[in-house]
Amino acid sequence: MSTLTSRRTDHSAHSPQAAPAHTSLEFSAFCALHHDQYLRYAQARLGTRTGAALLAACLHELARLWPEVLRSPSAPAFGWRLLASAAGILRAERTAGSALYQHLPATLADAVLLCHGLGLSVPEAAALTGIDECVLTGRLRLARRGLPAGTLDALAGSADVPGAPGAPGSPGSPGSR
Repeated sequence: MSTLTSRRTDHSAHSPQAAPAHTSLEFSAFCALHHDQYLRYAQARLGTRTGAALLAACLHELARLWPEVLRSPSAPAFGWRLLASAAGILRAERTAGSALYQHLPATLADAVLLCHGLGLSVPEAAALTGIDECVLTGRLRLARRGLPAGTLDALAGSADVPGAPGAPGSPGSPGSR
């Protein structure tokens, strides 16, 4: 059996390598690379438990669709569209991220949440979502115009966004060791 054929894995939904029980090595690597960013986004949109559960369901769906995902122009963008669409349907009412979605279209709010709420750089967020960096930059500029002054600064340090810079448990925050 080649290393690129299916193999048995056993990961929990909360591990960086979260993958369904029977997956390919490529899919396991995909999960290892993108799990943290997807999880932080889902939790910021939906809360800790619901976000983790939604991500686990999306990863199982991605595994089922994996041959189609590999034929797409960008596997991370395919996963992003699935996750963002599901998060939009299940959006919780009491997370810091949800206020953005009341004031902005989802594409603009996602850009703000990724770059300002979760601290991703424009290149990281563009790669994750599968859009050009200049498109993402344009979305951020449009979002600034549509939000009350100070909203972006407040979001960047919000302890209400799991995984946000400065939030409990995020890299560099007190007690994150």
